[in-house]
Amino acid sequence: RLERSAIQRVRIALSKIDASKLGASGKLDGELAISAIDAGGKVDVKGVVTDVGTLDSQLALAPGPGGEIAAHGTLQLGGVDPVDVNATLALPIHPFDPRGWKQLGRATLREATVEAKRIAFDPDLMKRFGVDSPWRGWAAVNIKVGPEARTSEFVVDVHELRDGPLKKPVDLHIAGGSDANGPHITATAKADKVEIALAGKSPLSVEAMLAGNARTAPIEATLTVPKTAARELALLVGRDDVLGGLISGEVTVGGTIDKPTARAVLAVDNLAVSGGVAAKPPTLEKLELDARWLGVERGFELEVTGHEPGGRLLKISARGKPSEPEGIVASIEAGNFDIAPFVAFAPPTSMAIGTRGQISGVLKLKGIDPNTGDVKGRLVISNARVPLAPELGNLRSGTVEISVLKKEVVALIDGKLGRGTVKGKATVRLTGSMPTAAELSLTLRKISLIGEVQPQIDADVSGYLVRTKTKWTGTIKVANGNVYVPPESGNELLVTATPSDIVFIDAAPVLVKPKRRPPTKPWLIATIDIGRTKILVDDQNFRFEGAASGQLKLELGDGIGLDGSLSTERGRVDVLGRGYQLDHGIIDFDGTLDPRLDIQMMHSFTTLALTVEIGGRSSQPDLRLSSDSGAYSQGQLLGFLAGGTPSDDPSQQSSDALASGSLTLLSSRLGRKLNRVPFIKFDTINYEAKTASSSRAIRFGKRLGEHTYLNLRKRFEPRLDENSQEATVEHELRKDVLIEATGGERGAGADLLWRKRW
Repeated sequence: RLERSAIQRVRIALSKIDASKLGASGKLDGELAISAIDAGGKVDVKGVVTDVGTLDSQLALAPGPGGEIAAHGTLQLGGVDPVDVNATLALPIHPFDPRGWKQLGRATLREATVEAKRIAFDPDLMKRFGVDSPWRGWAAVNIKVGPEARTSEFVVDVHELRDGPLKKPVDLHIAGGSDANGPHITATAKADKVEIALAGKSPLSVEAMLAGNARTAPIEATLTVPKTAARELALLVGRDDVLGGLISGEVTVGGTIDKPTARAVLAVDNLAVSGGVAAKPPTLEKLELDARWLGVERGFELEVTGHEPGGRLLKISARGKPSEPEGIVASIEAGNFDIAPFVAFAPPTSMAIGTRGQISGVLKLKGIDPNTGDVKGRLVISNARVPLAPELGNLRSGTVEISVLKKEVVALIDGKLGRGTVKGKATVRLTGSMPTAAELSLTLRKISLIGEVQPQIDADVSGYLVRTKTKWTGTIKVANGNVYVPPESGNELLVTATPSDIVFIDAAPVLVKPKRRPPTKPWLIATIDIGRTKILVDDQNFRFEGAASGQLKLELGDGIGLDGSLSTERGRVDVLGRGYQLDHGIIDFDGTLDPRLDIQMMHSFTTLALTVEIGGRSSQPDLRLSSDSGAYSQGQLLGFLAGGTPSDDPSQQSSDALASGSLTLLSSRLGRKLNRVPFIKFDTINYEAKTASSSRAIRFGKRLGEHTYLNLRKRFEPRLDENSQEATVEHELRKDVLIEATGGERGAGADLLWRKRW
């Protein structure tokens, strides 16, 4: 109960105190002194371990005016620039009596400042504070608090805010505080020629906030977007398809904190977007949006009106209360409205950005309750272009007719995909106004995938899907499939060396193309039953013709995943005009689009049987060669695969294989060019080099049917045991049984091959 004047001197010394003994962390070192008229000292706290990093701090006390204490503190978090805190504190007359401190209350604080001159932040730093944010930049913070915390001022400047959806840096200036009139705030965001302003205030006093009356305090806030070039706003988020136009708007917030009201008004004038191949870009003459939140009791109202040249019109309206979903009503009315300018407001990463087309019709919704809601109407989208997926490209020149009647949504689709066409029907069944099941029937003709290999696909696709809370599941069936992989096309490169006028001073690292990952949160999970599908791969040096089937599991979300396997039922492989019997071919997907391969094929020469095995993944296949005779090296076997023929003379094996393989490779490419001449239509044309056991010849190959292949051979200098001209017919009786008949002017014969696996 002694007054402060009774204190002669109090000294507290801290010498290398280890806080771990107290169940904390860090070390304390320093000294504090208090007397009747002043106070002073310094305390260092280092190595305090927190969830966001190691914290070092320093507290210094010095005499202040009128017996007050001036405190200065520095906080240093690992990896972050220091924060300075200054405060002037008053002491009660009885500093050792808790009642004295309680009586002094907020009057203990005379003034305080917090200053951080530069705080750099990035995603890694934000994660330390438990915030998942893509932003990076740096900020300066200055906060001033007046006597008894009745007034305050703060200024926050954020510089070079970037990443996330921003493609250009943005600077933010936020200033505000609290005084006798209540809290207030102003903010501006600037980037090049774009500026957005925010202003807000409330008459909420400090006493009312401490008394718990903040929820009923009135609020006023306005967000203003002055007339700004639409292209500048679009470039800010990486959209370069917006060519012109002006955007302006205002958002006002009123009511109270617990019962706010809001209104957003947006106006767009003469918005023009890129029309792709169109000669004249689509233009939105006028778009007006008026959205109002009238409070919990009255709900929301939304009106959107768009006008385009030629009297084209779009009207969207909705109103209702979220607490009463059965009473929400909405409608869409469109008159040949081009949706290209409208999707300029879609997020930069949205697949809707490239959507094009003209929409007409009326669609009305009454209630979004799953049991009682109802949707009726009809919409037609003509000249549609819809981005589907990177592997598929865009559905273009399409017509989509959507009819909603009697709890069913029927969509008729007719469009082009690459060089092919897509036609079909999708029926979505509704329970109330919510989709619960879907039935699909599509006809695909000459659809090409986008990639290094571009197969042409014909198929009839049907499916049935059921919707749960967050996912669609079901079965998709593929029938009457036909896959054709055409030969490579284009012009051959004439020069392959580095140009003489280019000097590379720093070689760029080779970037490995990332494998597509399976989706983490798929919204579609479907079993795909692939019926017997014919496959024809027609490469310059490789030809495969056969059939495959299997079952896959498809997962679609933020990625594409496939699980399951496809296997060949039968097939014939021609490598440089030589036929191989396909023993088995399995493509095994394990969640990604990079499947494992298990392929084996064989060819029987006179003196050996060559076996070719392909394993590994499709991105990095592993080729292995073997024979029933161990007398050949991998190089010789590779020469036989490249078109060479084994010789009876062991000393000539390497040279014969190399010469025969090289000439066969060159003649195969020449044969492709000859096939372009009218009346010369063979599947393969190859030159066979002379070996120790055979003379040189030209071989012509032609497939006569799904199971029959014809070879014609012309020899220039036939040996005594050879035909100068001969024909060989191969016919596949079963997958494991092959009959081969050969005839010429010097004789004929046949062989029956039966292959059995143990």
